[in-house]
This record gives sequence, C-alpha cells and structure tokens, in this order.
Amino acid sequence: MAHQLTLTDFQPEDELLEQGGVAGVAVRLHQLGRFWIYYFAVLQQGSVIRAVRRELKAIRPGELLLNSEEEFGCPQSFPAKLCRDLDRLGIGSIDPFFAEDVLDGTLLECRLRPAGGALRHVQLFCWQESEDAQVRQVGDYLQELALSTIRRLRWRAFASRFWW
Repeated sequence: MAHQLTLTDFQPEDELLEQGGVAGVAVRLHQLGRFWIYYFAVLQQGSVIRAVRRELKAIRPGELLLNSEEEFGCPQSFPAKLCRDLDRLGIGSIDPFFAEDVLDGTLLECRLRPAGGALRHVQLFCWQESEDAQVRQVGDYLQELALSTIRRLRWRAFASRFWW
C-alpha cells in the first residue's frame, strides 16, 4: 500500500541527528531526472541501533509516494564504521559542491553525527563533475550507501563487527 508524504515526513531521522542525543548517518540521494529519492539512515540512541532504507517517487510538486520502507536492527559497530569510513575519506574537510550549468543530475545530502561528536552536513550536486578527488570519493561512497539493497546493507552491518 502506498502512502503520500511530503519531504519532511519521510526523514524524521534527519531531525533526530540535528537535535542531538543520537549518533549516526543519514544519506538522501535525489535523482532529479527520474524523480526518485533514496534514503538511508542508521541511528544509535543509547544501546538501540536501527537502520532504515526508503525509496520514494515524486508524484507532484511537494508530494511523494513511499515505494518501499525497510528497517533492521544492527550491531553498534555499524554506525561507528560508517562514521570512521567517512572521516577517512575526509567528509569533514569538503565544502558543498554544486556543478554549474547542469539542469538534471543527482543531489546527495548527508548528515553525520559521530558518537559524542558534532553534526556535519554535506550537500553534493553532480559531484562527479568536481575536480577535487576527495569530493568525488565521498560522493561515490554516499551514493553506494543510498542505492544499496537492504540485503547489502544487512551484510555491511554484519561485516562491520569484523572489518574496521
């Protein structure tokens, strides 16, 4: 069954990260030409760690149709591994990137709050056009997260306990 939502309805995890009290990563990938939005978040609140993946389709301006939503519990190592990977790639040192003269493309938005750390917010539009290799690497990593199937995400969560 499909539900109609606005953009703010489908990403409550973003607000939790903004307010503090939780640690984790939230990634939104918006394919402008196809009108699809892929969303992935993993949050840690105390000892509870929850991951969610959503696919949405824009049906009218400001209105979205929830195509799928999947959740799973994961080990504490998963959000820590994602934060560590993004730190290693240099997410804290890149500025927002927006390609010029591009009408259609892909917008990535990431909110990251490591356990006990400050919130970081990055936006990348058509990051493949950037001359900065670091921007391209962060964009590619975030795109892979956002587009991963739930099966792949569960595997990454499981494997995070062993590979740092």
